[in-house]
Amino acid sequence: MTPIGLMEALAARLQILLDGYTSEQPTGIMPIKVNAGYFPIPENAREKKSAIHVLATKETDDKDMSTISLQIGLSIYDDNTVDGWRTMYNVAEHIRQDLLKHRYVDMRYRLELPLSFEVVEDQPFPQWQGIILATYTVPQPVEEEFNDF
Repeated sequence: MTPIGLMEALAARLQILLDGYTSEQPTGIMPIKVNAGYFPIPENAREKKSAIHVLATKETDDKDMSTISLQIGLSIYDDNTVDGWRTMYNVAEHIRQDLLKHRYVDMRYRLELPLSFEVVEDQPFPQWQGIILATYTVPQPVEEEFNDF
């Protein structure tokens, strides 16, 4: 449950961070929703909500520590053909700065550096997409002794 716990704790923290952020849609102003796990499947073809997902992509255990690699995927709706991309960059930078200022999540998971941000090469206008890649150290179970008697 450690990857799920990290995804849920970080998604909850990012939702609070982004509570003031909205995107203007053809149907009105919509909040940016943060999801633990994958992006939700759209309910209809017209749905173009702005959303962020926090997804654990890899868990690694070695001798001294365990780590979880995360993708924080951004899909931000902005139909401005000139400056719409700026909205996604603004949200990504807000998240990046918060992650660097507060490296612990839920007092259990610690952000390790480097932290990186990538822009999706083929942008599906009017959605603007990017990915923040992060690695967190996580609690590791202590090995139990084997009694052979």
